[in-house]
Parts: sequence; structure tokens; C-alpha cells
Amino acid sequence: MTIAGIYSSTTAGSIKTTSRRVSNLALGFVSCFPPHVFTDHLTILTAYTNFTYADLSISGKPTSGPATGNKAPGGPADLFQTVATVTAKITNSGGVAGAEVPQLYLGYPTSANTPPKQLRGFSKIKLNAGASGTATFALRRRDFSVWDGSRWVVPSGDFTVYVGSSSRDVRLTGKITV
Repeated sequence: MTIAGIYSSTTAGSIKTTSRRVSNLALGFVSCFPPHVFTDHLTILTAYTNFTYADLSISGKPTSGPATGNKAPGGPADLFQTVATVTAKITNSGGVAGAEVPQLYLGYPTSANTPPKQLRGFSKIKLNAGASGTATFALRRRDFSVWDGSRWVVPSGDFTVYVGSSSRDVRLTGKITV
């Protein structure tokens, strides 16, 4: 079985038609997974082991207000300074070795008018069965900033820190008050 797509373009009044085939192997691969599997690019397609998350630790915080550093490529230089560090302990609680990709999302204060969660870091950790490791996320001032129309500004209020295996599978939460 193949899928052929018909694409048309006009050149001086004539229609040129081409077709493109998608291999049976690719179709078989895609059809064996439910449709939602491909919605989150960092989700692992199959899982042979399980992971637990514990011991969320947050150190540091940014100061509210606009970035004020010297001009550098990409904006004021202080946008790229690490202002907070988040760590989480990840344990392979299954029976075989495996890899996990813990992800860190930030929820901004309501005054920022941003989506509820924004991906701000991820890390791949390979662990043997029963082993633990630490996922460390360095957050820069830019990660906390929003564009107000003329400059990058860190809004004041509560930032929620989410750590989990995806945006829909949050295992740990914390708060940073600015």
C-alpha cells in the first residue's frame, strides 16, 4: 500500500502534475501508535521501564523589572545570566535500564498574559534499573522575561515551576516569587 499525493502548479497556462509515494515501512511504523503519541516531541514512543521524580530543589531567583545590561547579540547581556537553578531526583523504578527526559516548564504570573506552561529546559538521563540521577536546569533571566513591546521585563509575582515527563505529566511543582 502506498499513498500518492497530487500537487498542481501552473506554468504558462499548463498544469503540471506530480505524485509522491510514502513507503509502506513508514506507514506501518506510524500506524502502530495512537495519534496522540506524536503530539509531544519530547515524549518517548515506548516505555520499557518506569521513573519516579522526587526532591525538587529551587535556588536563586531573578529580580523583577527590565533587563539593564550592556547591549550584546540577542539583547542586553544580563538576559543570559543564570539567575536560578532547579534540580530534581529521577529514579529508574523499573526492572531494566532506560532513559528519561525530564522537562521543566514555567508558569508565569497572571499579569504576564502568557500560556499556562512554557518549556524552559529538558535533560536526558540514562539510568540502570534501581539507579537514581539528578536533573539540573539552569534558568536564565531570559527564561523569566516577557516582551512588553519595547524591552524584556521580568514580571513580579509567583512563577510556578513544573517538572515532569511531559507538559501533561507533571510530577513535581514548586514556586519562585519575584
